[in-house]
Amino acid sequence: MNQIPTTKHLSIPNKLRQVREELDLSQHQVAQMLNRPQSYVSRCENGIKRLDIEELESFCGIYKKPLIYFISKE
Repeated sequence: MNQIPTTKHLSIPNKLRQVREELDLSQHQVAQMLNRPQSYVSRCENGIKRLDIEELESFCGIYKKPLIYFISKE
């Protein structure tokens, strides 16, 4: 069953894209750091792939952001 992303659900993907772009990194570069295909990063940033906590922590390590940055409502 496909789920329709909610505004709350899209907060993390939007922040992932924003931080990546602020760091001037391509999806391909991030994918290489995660040892994943570029399509994985794209799916995460578009809200297609819902991240578990360990996956989100991997992004936190690359982006040098605390977990709370991505899960806070602001």
